[in-house]
Amino acid sequence: MWMRRPSRCDLEPCLRSRAGSTWSQVSSTTALVCVSLLGAGGASAAGADQPAPVREKVSEFKLACSRSFEQSQRLRNGSQYVAASDEAAKCANPKCGEALFDECSKIYDQLQTALPSVVFGVRDDSGGELTRVIVTMDGQPSRNLLDGKPVSVDPGSHRFAFASDGYQRAEQAVLIRAGEQLRPINAVLRRATNGQVAPPSDEESPRSVPLASYVLGAVSVVGLGAFVGFRMAGASRFDALDRECKPTCTQSAVDNARQKYMISDVALGVSLAAVAAAVTVYLVSLSERRSVAALQVSPSEHGLNASIVAPF
Repeated sequence: MWMRRPSRCDLEPCLRSRAGSTWSQVSSTTALVCVSLLGAGGASAAGADQPAPVREKVSEFKLACSRSFEQSQRLRNGSQYVAASDEAAKCANPKCGEALFDECSKIYDQLQTALPSVVFGVRDDSGGELTRVIVTMDGQPSRNLLDGKPVSVDPGSHRFAFASDGYQRAEQAVLIRAGEQLRPINAVLRRATNGQVAPPSDEESPRSVPLASYVLGAVSVVGLGAFVGFRMAGASRFDALDRECKPTCTQSAVDNARQKYMISDVALGVSLAAVAAAVTVYLVSLSERRSVAALQVSPSEHGLNASIVAPF
């Protein structure tokens, strides 16, 4: 298909049109660049006009926002929802910047949805409501009073303890699930009877030494003293015989010296046996409960029989 070749006069209007369009685009681009530069220059000038302490304070505040954002994520991953909510609330601030404000707000909303809460309730054995109660969770005292308000806790297994003057202590282990709201934790405290004393634990009460151990220990000391005395007396007697009459000493003198040695050996044996007995009595007393005598009254055909029962 043949087409007519355009002439010079036909090209000039087209070139003028294109030249105008190109100049328009260049002008628009230049204007945008100028506006951007002016805006940046104005922002720099505004920042430069601020005092140095103000700029440093703003930088520290935003750095704290960043740390709170990181801490909130780390604590949330560790199932520490209460602490994570506190950190997320710190950076959910418009002054931290739009990006951190949006992210921290999302994290805070998610944590509030998943954060469990419990409500404590304590009654006595007659059904009366108790409010002057000390509540501990995992060994740490709670800062919240028994006012019926919910208490935020981390998900997981916790051990709650309740104590009040005049009542026996109560404990219970509870598994708290994520997202569980207003979980009731109820306890019943029984009144402490008159003269009722909680049995002391082995770690708190001192271990008393039985009287028999003291007596055997004294026997051991006496036996050891007798051993030393008779042994020295026998040795002294043999030395005297060696100087005075050896080898013509009488048999009775020699037997007297030997008798002192024999008595010293017996005293040493008694001392060692007493030490062993004292230690044995002490060890046995640790594993046995102290004997308690009790008066037992029982009916019989002729009335009542009273007897004293004491374990041995």
